[in-house]
Amino acid sequence: TLSVVALRANFTTAKVRPCANVVRNFLRPNTMFFKDYLSSVANCLEAKLQGFNQQQHSGDIGELCEFFIRDFLHDSFSGNLRVFRGGQIINADNKKSEQIDIVLCSQSSIKIFSDKGLYPIETVFGVVNIKKTLTHTNLFSIKQGDCGAIKNLQSIPKDNINLHTGFLNRNKVLDDFKKRFPCKIIFAYEGEILPAWENELNRLAKVEGALDSLPDVIIVNKQGMIQKCANGKAVLTTGETLEKHFHLTKFEDNKAYHAPFIFILNELYKNAGWQYFIGPAYENYFNRDLS
Repeated sequence: TLSVVALRANFTTAKVRPCANVVRNFLRPNTMFFKDYLSSVANCLEAKLQGFNQQQHSGDIGELCEFFIRDFLHDSFSGNLRVFRGGQIINADNKKSEQIDIVLCSQSSIKIFSDKGLYPIETVFGVVNIKKTLTHTNLFSIKQGDCGAIKNLQSIPKDNINLHTGFLNRNKVLDDFKKRFPCKIIFAYEGEILPAWENELNRLAKVEGALDSLPDVIIVNKQGMIQKCANGKAVLTTGETLEKHFHLTKFEDNKAYHAPFIFILNELYKNAGWQYFIGPAYENYFNRDLS
């Protein structure tokens, strides 16, 4: 994992201290343009939602929320990843996920799959579950009708991964792939994000085998984010290290609205680099039709 520099803004009055492995230091006085640009993305998303809330049917708003995020990802990763709205992730055993809002795939993925709205797990580098309003129910619920975001991401089949690994250590690649891929993002335009949810996620992470299927980041635009610390260590900007797998950062005082977008761009770009060294073993999918 790339080293990440702690934020240096004054967070002493924040109710929840930020995790140092959230973003690079884009809050220095001599900052580059990234902070202002990505903060403007957060503001634009907020303004678009407010505008459509006044004009559109509630069913249409859900679609528009997906379009807004898809457009941001497409603009950011054009040439690196292919961005699709809607579909199911499959494996060579023909196991299918629930419907995923946004799927980011390798540039070298075969079009015959995406034309059917199906994406082999070996080609999927990122997924996004989008909520207009985040609640405890539509985040954590496992009931079928509640559209639980975590349940949605946990439906992604991560067994029987089939990769061509070239000269790389196959076992190491498969182990890393199962842990890292796809990058799982939950993004909400509004709603709550509470310390109790961080605690609940940390309890879920203690279940054997559960950590890899839990979201990498949960974001409520301009409110806060809960980031997964895969190694179980959350390093705060104070230098303190906490033993936990999930850490909440609230934006009430620090106004770090750009931080979630830096996390998204950084993690997805790192994942995109894998496509130049590994590839899906498509023959295992095609051979199912011969058996």
